[in-house]
Amino acid sequence: MVMNSDLPPLSALVAFEAAGRLQSFTKAAGELNVTQAAISRQIRLLEERLGRPLFVRAHRAVELTSEGRSYLHTVVNALTHVSAATRELKTSERAPWLTVAADQSMAALWLMPRLDAIRKKLPATGIRLIVSDDDGKCLAGDIDIALLHGDGSWIAHDSALLFAEEVVPVCSPACLKSRQAPRSPTDLVHETLIDLEDEHWNWLNWRQWLTSHGVSMAATKRGLTIDSYPLVIDAAKRGLGFALGWRGLVDDEIAAGRLVMPLKETLMTRFGYYAVWPRGRPLSPEAKSFIDWAVRERSR
Repeated sequence: MVMNSDLPPLSALVAFEAAGRLQSFTKAAGELNVTQAAISRQIRLLEERLGRPLFVRAHRAVELTSEGRSYLHTVVNALTHVSAATRELKTSERAPWLTVAADQSMAALWLMPRLDAIRKKLPATGIRLIVSDDDGKCLAGDIDIALLHGDGSWIAHDSALLFAEEVVPVCSPACLKSRQAPRSPTDLVHETLIDLEDEHWNWLNWRQWLTSHGVSMAATKRGLTIDSYPLVIDAAKRGLGFALGWRGLVDDEIAAGRLVMPLKETLMTRFGYYAVWPRGRPLSPEAKSFIDWAVRERSR
């Protein structure tokens, strides 16, 4: 309300901008397709609102005062921004947009390295990316597609499997050079294990992975715990210890040689990463193209 009380009418600002730029009420009237009297009236109302003159009026000419020149500079910038934003919004309403949501892990480790590819696949489509570990936010009403970890069942949503959950130990190549490489899951108990601290119950931790391979991890064992999976993987790449690697999420790092799998043991679960979309809402051509691309990308 304070801002509104200080704002002059837009019509007065438009008239002032034209008159100041053209240094003529008559030319401003022609440009805006109104009468010269209408321009003069708008300028007078603006001057009364401001409490000071903006023009020096001569018999056949007008000239900006020093305060008028300063005010014109601000008004031109403001109207330019409003005009550009309006033009952009009108254009974006006609152009297709695709809103994709993903959790932090999927967004950072799988989607971002492939974002250029999907933009080339959909060159005329704007991509809006929402990143959150909150499934509720990822499945909000304005989301076209969500890339989520789970068992494939989301209420009122359909899904397509991108990759099943396969979890393997990973570390940096340098990590193996500085110590004797582990020969079995039992050897990992004596190493620094980088764990994920996560609110989602269905994400594996080291204790669960080792237990599934018949190894008991001491309750007093302390390693490194981080509440961001991309940072867990970054810590492993920096040689800080051994992390659990979700195949699909870490395959690019393994292929590039930034991570290695020191053991052959793996663990498959009933979970995986899925493309998820609202049931009963027709998929846009852009959303269908994205899902088809994502499924093909994982099968390559």
